[in-house]
Amino acid sequence: MNNKTLAAEPGLLDELRHWGGPPEMSAFESVMWNAEVDPRLRSTTTSVLMLDRAPRWEAFVAEHRWLAEAAPRFRQRVVVPAFGAAHPTWVEDMEFDLDFHVRHLRVPEPGTERQLLDAVAVLAMTPFDRARPPLHVGPRACRV
Repeated sequence: MNNKTLAAEPGLLDELRHWGGPPEMSAFESVMWNAEVDPRLRSTTTSVLMLDRAPRWEAFVAEHRWLAEAAPRFRQRVVVPAFGAAHPTWVEDMEFDLDFHVRHLRVPEPGTERQLLDAVAVLAMTPFDRARPPLHVGPRACRV
């Protein structure tokens, strides 16, 4: 699907604008966010898509730029109130840089599936930069 197809989908843009819920985290989200500082408690979700060919990088980035612009939550970072007086909240990151969040990384030759999965495992366990939106998109590891 390209940007024009996505934009033509009835109600999709409106749904994306509201995706992610209210600015204040729920009690559960707050616990999960605070647990992320301990590597043993991280709840990082990682998906690996094995493609038969590398996507055109410019188009890949353009699709993610469209999504980040359509869904504000992708451009938001978490702010934790002083002294834990309230639940953390999502605020617009005025310095949002998509290039930080959508990265391309090539595994070394011979580029085996094991090398790819090992690289992804390291990336998955790397803690989020808590001063930025917690969004990371691939192909972060590519063997093509």
